[in-house]
Amino acid sequence: MLRPIDAVREYADYAELLRRFPIARPSIFVSRKDGIAWSLEPTVYDVSVALPPARETIVGRPAWLALSDERKPTGVALDLSAGTLPVVIEARFVNESEKAVPADRVLIERPTREVVLFLRPGSYRISVSGATGNIVNEQHLRVDADAKLQQ
Repeated sequence: MLRPIDAVREYADYAELLRRFPIARPSIFVSRKDGIAWSLEPTVYDVSVALPPARETIVGRPAWLALSDERKPTGVALDLSAGTLPVVIEARFVNESEKAVPADRVLIERPTREVVLFLRPGSYRISVSGATGNIVNEQHLRVDADAKLQQ
């Protein structure tokens, strides 16, 4: 099972932010005064996306990743032994380049045979990259609109 982010790895002000602005979906905060999107580190990046707490999980990942059923939890069969870990698993639409932002991405640090990605219906290229960035596995996957996660 995948572990949730430890509280010690969160920004110190995250709990206060969520207390003042309860959210159930990934959210961007915009200033009422000037309409500018908020950034935790404005000298580093333009906007911060606040992620809600994981109150429910699906195979160890936050259930809100389904985005109100827009994305389907999709199992990807992999044999990840301790010797290949850690790895990053990424899904991109088959017609997109490696430089495209992945539709979903997950870090795996413990041996597992199945990983759940949250994907919209379509055809994907799944890549598994090792700690050095080299691709150690690649496969194709089709997600149907009526797909259900088999558990």
